[in-house]
Amino acid sequence: MESIFNDKTILITGGAGFIGRHLVKKLINDYTPKVVRAFDINEGGLQDLNRDLEMHEKFRAFLGDIRNANRVKKAMQNTDIVFHLGAYKHLSLLEKNPWEAVSTNVMGTENLIDCAIDA
Repeated sequence: MESIFNDKTILITGGAGFIGRHLVKKLINDYTPKVVRAFDINEGGLQDLNRDLEMHEKFRAFLGDIRNANRVKKAMQNTDIVFHLGAYKHLSLLEKNPWEAVSTNVMGTENLIDCAIDA
């Protein structure tokens, strides 16, 4: 695994979520990436992660929404690896808010794919 992450710029969408924050910390603490970018719309969660990792020069917090293609494109610049964890996951809520589910989980993912192809 070391050779995969060594000297790479890594973007993690949903980086402030439960799985995302653990992945960010694992990559920074156990491997030697060039930089790990956590991209999330959750300002409070991203700030908590930023506070936990403020001493790590390899960490960058990117506040943004995967539904915003311009922001995704900026976060994606010079990225080598993308972990896409930025999605709504609570089915009972999504059933009552289908447009948000489609907008984020489908259109947001499409933005991410398009930006990755362009990058």
